[in-house]
Amino acid sequence: MKSEKGFSLIEILVALTLSVIMFSLVKSVGTTAHDDIEKALDTVERAVRFSRDEAALRNTLVRVQFDLDKQPVDYLIQYGPGEGFLLPSSEELERIEGLRSDIREKIQKRQKDEQGLFASISEFTDGERTFPDNVKFLGIGLPSQKNLLTEGKQSIYTFASGERDPALLIFATDDEIASLTILPFSLTFDRKYYPLDKIQIAAPTASGDEIESKQQQMAKEIFEEWKSASE
Repeated sequence: MKSEKGFSLIEILVALTLSVIMFSLVKSVGTTAHDDIEKALDTVERAVRFSRDEAALRNTLVRVQFDLDKQPVDYLIQYGPGEGFLLPSSEELERIEGLRSDIREKIQKRQKDEQGLFASISEFTDGERTFPDNVKFLGIGLPSQKNLLTEGKQSIYTFASGERDPALLIFATDDEIASLTILPFSLTFDRKYYPLDKIQIAAPTASGDEIESKQQQMAKEIFEEWKSASE
């Protein structure tokens, strides 16, 4: 009578290794550029909602700050120095631009020092947050700005009252552009998607520079349409 033989330890390890490899392949195939841009939008929405809760809890100003000079772009969530801290209004910023250069520099230095009073929230001190590598952060639109902001550190502020800066954030992959509209009081967000084939990009033959140029052009048009609707 032939005795039954079980699997050896080596055979079991080989089977497990093959299973892990197959799972990784299926997962990578199933993840699309659209999934990644959705992940980026989800990330921003969570950060903005979190900042609203923190502003109410701490009774102070909270901001989500994006560093647009880094690639990939990263962000931090920080709280302000206290209830009495005030941001300069758009009218004040315009007046500053019209002052003598030496006075303007002193005011801007003071404002920069005040910005340094913001501290990172403990839940987010384990590192800066970034977006998927294949997702580009094209810029942030604010009602107080004439142009889409594409460089420097830019922030979306939430006040203790629950009000926050209205803003437009624009992301892109080589396949599409997505915009996220943040409203002053609403807990909902508005997402819009713009396939790149609608702006006449022949994806298989277009160079990286051509795609980037079209992305920037489309981002500018999206911002201008949003800006016009906000006025």
